[in-house]
Amino acid sequence: MLNLGNKYYSHKRVNTMPVITLDGPFLSPEKKEQLVKEFTHLASEITNIPKEAFVVFIKENPYENMGQGGILISEKLKNTIHT
Repeated sequence: MLNLGNKYYSHKRVNTMPVITLDGPFLSPEKKEQLVKEFTHLASEITNIPKEAFVVFIKENPYENMGQGGILISEKLKNTIHT
C-alpha cells in the first residue's frame, strides 16, 4: 500500500511504489517535466497501476562523469567539434 498524503493505493501484484529512474545529461526543466509526465502515463497504462503511485527520478550527470566505449563523453564531444 502506498500512502500519498490522504490517499492510499494498493495493487494486487505490486506492494511497493514503482520507481522509474533516468540517468542522463543535464536537461531543461521543460524536458524533465515532459519525461516525468510521459514515463508516468505510459507505465501506468501498461501496468494498470494508478499514475499517482509512480515516482520518477531524473539523475543528471555531467559529460565528464560519463563514458562510452572506454572514452569520456566530454572527450568524444571535443573530438566531434574539432573534426
